[in-house]
Amino acid sequence: TTRRVAQGVMPKFERLTAEVELANLETQLIDAEASAALASDNLLLTLGLPVADNVGLRGGLDLPSDALFQSVLLADAVETAMERRPDLTQARLGVELRQVDRGITRSQYFPTIEASATLAYSGNVPDDRTVTLQPDQNDPFLFESDTEGFFSDAYWQPNVSVGVSLRWNLFNGFQTTRRMQQRQIAIDQAEIALAQATESARLDVSRALRDLRSAQQRIAEQDQNVQRAETAYSFAEARLENGVATPLQVRDASNALDQSRLAYLQAVHDLLIARSNLERATGTLRLDADADPSSEFTMR
Repeated sequence: TTRRVAQGVMPKFERLTAEVELANLETQLIDAEASAALASDNLLLTLGLPVADNVGLRGGLDLPSDALFQSVLLADAVETAMERRPDLTQARLGVELRQVDRGITRSQYFPTIEASATLAYSGNVPDDRTVTLQPDQNDPFLFESDTEGFFSDAYWQPNVSVGVSLRWNLFNGFQTTRRMQQRQIAIDQAEIALAQATESARLDVSRALRDLRSAQQRIAEQDQNVQRAETAYSFAEARLENGVATPLQVRDASNALDQSRLAYLQAVHDLLIARSNLERATGTLRLDADADPSSEFTMR
């Protein structure tokens, strides 16, 4: 534009307009670079790495090649969330824990039976355990000597005792009743927390599916719009070469093409975010088969 103005084929207004547009774009670029640097610092902070490190992300903002979640129904996604979300599992376990606690408290209404059994051995073991025996009863003059062992039955006697006791607290000042009421209140609170967590999960799944489908529709529309903008830009360049169009018209067509491409990339970005939100909402995790989850970023 500057050269055309210098040659006198365009007014200075065109050059000033281009300079203003260039300055605005440079300002937007500076803001985008600052936002990217801040996002990198936040990523390092989340990963527990030093913020001074430099992280280079791999890949680009590309549309996934698969048709993931296109046929997902709301009911199926909600059912998956009910089964896999850890916060819902924790809420259900909280209700069960309160119910067990109430059952323990209810047991105080009933008697307690205790049974005990004891088996003991008592004995008196002498130091000299030598005994004289008469092996033959027909020969009174034939004797033999033998030594008994320390644990011989001759020295030890078994002692067995069995007992059963029954205790029943008939009245404790209604303390058990009050505890039962407290346990029931705790159960009600846990059930309310579970219901709120369930509704929150339904809302998260519904919002993620809605955003996902909206992004899919926008991608389809913006893809066609990019093709139309590319065709219009090609026509504008051809018209400029033939002298039937002005550089301003070409610049407008180029700007329209850039805006359509930007809208397409924004739709792809929203689709990836919606897919991630749906995975989080349903308690699932998906990794691309051709991607290494341990090397999604590189340090440099």
